[in-house]
Amino acid sequence: MSDTGWDQILEPGERIVWQGRPDRGLHFDGFSPVQTIFGLVFAGFALSLVHNGIGAMAEGGLGFLFPLVGLIFFGVGLNLAGAHYLVDVWKRGRTVYSLSTRRAFIATNFFGVKRLKSWQIDPSTVIDLKDGALQSVGFTGSRTALNAPRASFDYLDDAREVLVLMRKVQAGTA
Repeated sequence: MSDTGWDQILEPGERIVWQGRPDRGLHFDGFSPVQTIFGLVFAGFALSLVHNGIGAMAEGGLGFLFPLVGLIFFGVGLNLAGAHYLVDVWKRGRTVYSLSTRRAFIATNFFGVKRLKSWQIDPSTVIDLKDGALQSVGFTGSRTALNAPRASFDYLDDAREVLVLMRKVQAGTA
């Protein structure tokens, strides 16, 4: 098992039963035309701040702050207008899902920062399927824990098979 990279992660007797990646297509979940229009207007206002701020920079003093604040507002406006959909595609391209005989893993690699999170899958784990063209399998730590953090394997084309595997992990038969 030394060539798989799981040596230091898996517990004795634990093995990987499934690995996958989220779909990397552009998805407009929760699209709001009102939010998009507001974001474009906000970004336009921010550009005027940047433009006017460049003149203020020439006057000296704290005039250099106007373009900086304007650029921050411009970024917020672009995000509201829909740039977050592109960021989501970028993030999904750097995400890997794994399911072992005991745990679910989500591995990410953003800007060279690698992160691996794991969730125990046992009989108390709440597992659900979000249906749609591309499905998600959600899971939480416990049925009894209030506000238990929810994680999910999102945008899968084989979500039903993953759900069956997770149920087998819950039952200890995977």
